[in-house]
Amino acid sequence: MTRSAFRTLGGPRATGALLLFGLLLAAGGVRAADPEPSSTPSLAARADRSWEGLERRQGGLVLVGRWRIGTLAFREETLRWIDAKDPGRNLVLPAGRIASHRRVCRDSGDASTCFEWSFRTVDGESYVFRDGVRNSAGGSRAGEVFTFFTAILPAVPAETSTGSP
Repeated sequence: MTRSAFRTLGGPRATGALLLFGLLLAAGGVRAADPEPSSTPSLAARADRSWEGLERRQGGLVLVGRWRIGTLAFREETLRWIDAKDPGRNLVLPAGRIASHRRVCRDSGDASTCFEWSFRTVDGESYVFRDGVRNSAGGSRAGEVFTFFTAILPAVPAETSTGSP
């Protein structure tokens, strides 16, 4: 090593440290840090949305008031139904239990005419929600729910059918 190179490296102390570092790298004693595995959360994990004023159809024999008003929400990969009057009718369901979902629209070509959204669980249970009131943007909340779930759960089968409320 020439004197000028020796001075450029910072003298004997710096050169010794560099030499030791090079030997440790060659021997495998010091390794560069492994890159952290990139755990990109799914859309469902990041989603946080709610729809007020939707109605949920009650199953079974119902003599009066088949439809219950409340709030449908999705947060932390969990679907929640909060009944406006009776907390005993609330529903909490992990998104992984949703096996399929569908929307019903008046006109198959116009998503703003959708009035009902439903889903089926892996256990075969069905839940139906409807929207009798259009939102301020002119679309339907039931259509928004369908679009939302189609986006965050792309592997879950989705269908659209036509009908009347």
